Amino acid sequence: MDRHRPSIASIEGAVGQFWRPRRLGHTNLFVSSYERAEDYYRDVVGFMEAYRQPNNMAAFMSNGNTYHDFGLTDIHSRYCKPGQRPDLWHLAFEVENEVDLVDGYDRAIEAGVAFESTDDHDVAHALYFTDPDGHLVEIYADVMDDWRAHRKGIINKEKPKYVPGVSSKPVAEKLYPKNPKLDVLDDAFFIRKR
Repeated sequence: MDRHRPSIASIEGAVGQFWRPRRLGHTNLFVSSYERAEDYYRDVVGFMEAYRQPNNMAAFMSNGNTYHDFGLTDIHSRYCKPGQRPDLWHLAFEVENEVDLVDGYDRAIEAGVAFESTDDHDVAHALYFTDPDGHLVEIYADVMDDWRAHRKGIINKEKPKYVPGVSSKPVAEKLYPKNPKLDVLDDAFFIRKR
């Protein structure tokens, strides 16, 4: 991040100024063991594994609403700094479509905002910045209408570079699931009927 440019956290009301998120999309956590955390969120909470990235030491859990409701990344992964402890990695807010994502990005860049990164996640395109307390925040838009066909099982591949509005023509269609089939593990502790 360019330390001479303002962060989004330093611009009062910036998220509302640049984007109108439709919902909190997911939470990603740094965990001491992504395999143990996956077992917990499956067996206790009832979420299912959507996909796993062993090369990133990460598992992604879903209740069927989206390609992940929880991202669980091991503190020993390449994404962590030495000494990283289990903690919040980031919160992600979903916008209606990629046109809205890119429009807000362009206006934020014009206002001098610095971003931590921009990423192509295959099924979604994302922008990352920090909040006033230094927490990482993601703003994203789904760019494929059937995440289940693209995000399942083991996924080990490098992500392509994403430059908003340049890497691909922004999609105006609302590609998030409209009436998702929700899935839970019926015998999970949180779900089990007593």
